[in-house]
Amino acid sequence: MIKEFIRRSFLLPFLGIGIVFGLAGLLVLFLFGEQEKTAEVLVSWILSFILILFAYLVNYWGFSKSNKAFLSVLLGGMIVRMIIFIGVIIWIYQAKYLHMLTFLIILTIYYFLFQTVEIFLIKRQLKLSDKKIR
Repeated sequence: MIKEFIRRSFLLPFLGIGIVFGLAGLLVLFLFGEQEKTAEVLVSWILSFILILFAYLVNYWGFSKSNKAFLSVLLGGMIVRMIIFIGVIIWIYQAKYLHMLTFLIILTIYYFLFQTVEIFLIKRQLKLSDKKIR
């Protein structure tokens, strides 16, 4: 089971792509001389990475369930993710820890990139499994 999970896993491509995204964001900052926004990039990357990683692991667990349970896990996971996402944004806004406009723009970019990777990997996993969603 563990060997199969590692063989079919998204973990290595996800980590690789995640690291590339993070380094690309930092590289853009340094190329444009915006090193003071490093905290915004790092916090955005970490938040997006953790939320998408959590979501995929929950979805992977749901692959072994019935179609109805899988879709419930998928949709429930999206709701939980959005609640966490909004909660962290509100907490950062109230704490005045980061420049909000920069943080929100970078967070949106990273979240979109990671969400695209997650969709691709879920689609690949569905092809590998015997699930048929109509």
